[in-house]
Amino acid sequence: EGYYSFNIPPPTIVLTGNNSVANGITQGALQYGQTGIVLFGFKMDVTGATTITQIDIQSTGVSSNYFSNGILYRSTSPNFSVGTSTVVNTGTLSWQVAYVSIPVNESFNTPTLPTTYYYFLVGDYTNQNAPASGTIQYGFSTSQAPATLSISGGSTQSPSNVTDGQIFNVGLTYDWAGGTSDFATPGNYRNLNNGGVTSYPGTYDQLRIGVVPYANNSTQPTINTSPGISKLIFGNNNSPVLTINTGKTLTLSDGVEVQSGTTATITSSGTGTLSLDNTGTSTIPSGSTLNLTSTAKLTNNGILNQAGTLSVGGAAINTGTLNQAATGATTFSTTLNNSGTLNQAGTLNVTGAGTNTGTLNQTGTGASTFSTTLNNSGAVALQGTGTFTVAGTLTNSGTLSHTSSGNISLAAITNSATGNITFGSGTNTISSTTNNVLGGVLTTAGTTTFTGTVTNRGTLNSGGNTTYSAFSPVAGSHTTLSGTNTFNGTITDR
Repeated sequence: EGYYSFNIPPPTIVLTGNNSVANGITQGALQYGQTGIVLFGFKMDVTGATTITQIDIQSTGVSSNYFSNGILYRSTSPNFSVGTSTVVNTGTLSWQVAYVSIPVNESFNTPTLPTTYYYFLVGDYTNQNAPASGTIQYGFSTSQAPATLSISGGSTQSPSNVTDGQIFNVGLTYDWAGGTSDFATPGNYRNLNNGGVTSYPGTYDQLRIGVVPYANNSTQPTINTSPGISKLIFGNNNSPVLTINTGKTLTLSDGVEVQSGTTATITSSGTGTLSLDNTGTSTIPSGSTLNLTSTAKLTNNGILNQAGTLSVGGAAINTGTLNQAATGATTFSTTLNNSGTLNQAGTLNVTGAGTNTGTLNQTGTGASTFSTTLNNSGAVALQGTGTFTVAGTLTNSGTLSHTSSGNISLAAITNSATGNITFGSGTNTISSTTNNVLGGVLTTAGTTTFTGTVTNRGTLNSGGNTTYSAFSPVAGSHTTLSGTNTFNGTITDR
């Protein structure tokens, strides 16, 4: 009998990068305390039978300076999600100077067709001993040591081409220590281990004021230039106060955080501004307060989550999203210009003129009060039971939709050709004149009382229980009556 010999090819392993934004790689600067950071992704195609026992990923920065926890996930999708991924490291990751070693037990047995998996390195920046700001990048190289893959039986393998991940900027954390008031003096800061530093906060760094007691003296910080840093964190030690001198701006790429139970103050001798970038998320939790006193200004281009108290003495501009919880209380003492989204569930007080070209959503029981005027060319959606008040004229060229039982109190209305105002089922009072321009639409419901003259050149849908003191329809206008309509004064047909 004859024998046949077969040549069984050795297993092949192909590694390629998987490091785009869509793949779920973390974006932005890395900061102390940040967890679940997706640092590196790669695709592995394996044909044949083999078992991988260790994976080593190179780093251009010193991994051990920053990371003390980590996980390697495996997924069948190129886009990372914890919920659809499996933890594959069989022991603790070892963060070294130039690489991270990951023990695994990945077995494959597919003789003809490749098996494809995607792997993601996830770490926590929890090491307090980071020496300086810098960058770090993970990847594979053709001649790295140790080799990329350790295989059961003692062999190793590295890829045939270089695979580079995303370059991360790694920031430091500075604690304000007092001394002099100058923001730009290194001696006024300490690191996380209460040691001295040789610089002051920069672009990718975060500054903590009052998170720990001031180490030098009780002197509060003052900004005399227009710096940009990653994040500003206020704690409840030393009653923190930050001064931004007139004409200067502090720009935060990752937002401001007021820790629980903290009252923090930002002040200015003139037009100092706190600017929140569109890349950041800011938080003011319930029981905490952020006061921008005097004429200090606020520009929010990011996401601001507010369950506590926010007070702004200077002009306020919102181009991002302000999410106010039911426990929130917001006061803008000068002007509010909203071109973004303002979701209000607590109380809102605008002392100066209000301008809305974006979206204002009122929900819950909190009241909205505009003490002078409101110019709306965007969308105002009144969905809660809180009272909506404009003590001056409401000038509307957008939409104001009232779909709840809350009350409306307005001094006067000018509804332009593109304006659409709909009152809800609550009590609605307009104490002075109402001018509904040709093209404008005004719809009443609930109990509505017009104390001043209503001049209608557009479309008036009068429903519910509506009372007019004086009514002046203009030729070409359209008035529809339903429900109960009471005309107590003169009707002037023009």
